[in-house]
Amino acid sequence: MTSKQVCRVCLYPDVEFKNIFIKSESDIVISTMLVNFAAVQISQDDGLPSTICTGCLNKLHAAYDFRQQIIASDQKLRNDLNSFEENTDDTFVLKEDKDRQEEEEETDVLADDNVNSEDDDNDKPVQKKVKGEKREKKQYFCQECNKPFRNRYYFEVHNSKHTGYKPFVCEICNKSFSMRWVLTLHMRVHTGVKPYSCEVCGKMFRFASAIPSHMRIHTGVRPYKCDVCDKSFTQVGGLKVHQRTHTGEKPYICEICSKCFGEFASLNRHVRIHRGEKNYPCPTCGKCFIDPSHVHRHMKTHTGEKPYSCEVCSQRFTARGSLKVHMRIHDGVKPHSCKICGKSFTQANCVVRHMRIHSGETPYPCTLCPRRFAYSHHLVNHMKVHQQT
Repeated sequence: MTSKQVCRVCLYPDVEFKNIFIKSESDIVISTMLVNFAAVQISQDDGLPSTICTGCLNKLHAAYDFRQQIIASDQKLRNDLNSFEENTDDTFVLKEDKDRQEEEEETDVLADDNVNSEDDDNDKPVQKKVKGEKREKKQYFCQECNKPFRNRYYFEVHNSKHTGYKPFVCEICNKSFSMRWVLTLHMRVHTGVKPYSCEVCGKMFRFASAIPSHMRIHTGVRPYKCDVCDKSFTQVGGLKVHQRTHTGEKPYICEICSKCFGEFASLNRHVRIHRGEKNYPCPTCGKCFIDPSHVHRHMKTHTGEKPYSCEVCSQRFTARGSLKVHMRIHDGVKPHSCKICGKSFTQANCVVRHMRIHSGETPYPCTLCPRRFAYSHHLVNHMKVHQQT
């Protein structure tokens, strides 16, 4: 294996590479990022690999951006601290930070003559620091909720929640943010950049905060429990959606047919039905579906996989939902009824077929004679008559 065939960082061969001596998406030469971040020596004639794989490049981008964020934040906080006394205004209240004073047992304080303006006489003696005295500490207090802050930057970020001031606007979708770094993270939604990966399964994420909750899938930890049925979940969002099954709450409404749903994802799938969107084809037969999960379920018809079995009669099914519907036969549950005659059925589609008795609808025509049928199996039986003749 030659050095040109591997990633310079992870040393893996036969992956997608990029030259480290060209500019990256952030308009910085990749080799420069490596030198600044890792303090290694890199040159075009050093005889070492000049390529980096996309996985390592994504990690480098994330690490480099994080390093730049630390530097920028540190500089801003120090600037804010230096201008603390000069930039006070009427939007906050200053008072002694008594708790902080109790923690500081010894603080050096400059005498008043040493902090006066530049007009002071230079021949005045400079007083020494007085050990044991404590400097008066200040706080910013939000006038809306009285929450205290020791730093002006965090106070202003908090205050924007009350004022609605969001000066940083996305040029693509016009969504606005109160902080520049949040806008930077938001841009990953449009660019598709996912710099963070799970060390177990390799799944990529846009934000580092998504990794801990994702890891619960691998560890099996389910810290969020339902108070009604004790069912537990890996994420608090899953718990909130589940609780709606107990409360009956369905806050998401279809604007076309007014059907209500307990979760936003279900509404999105439903809307595709109205739009006729079927963007997910089966790789085996080409049949298209409105949702990837439907493709996964459909694939079992090709593989013959039926992982769900009835504990009563041992009949097997490809989907868990089909098993639940089947169990109604054993339980005698018939939740769907005809609004005309009151007859009950185990499935909603049975009601649809039954309604043809009342409406006289016959959607299945024979291609060889004028006869029509209300049910597809009646048409199949009828076609046997033509085959015999």
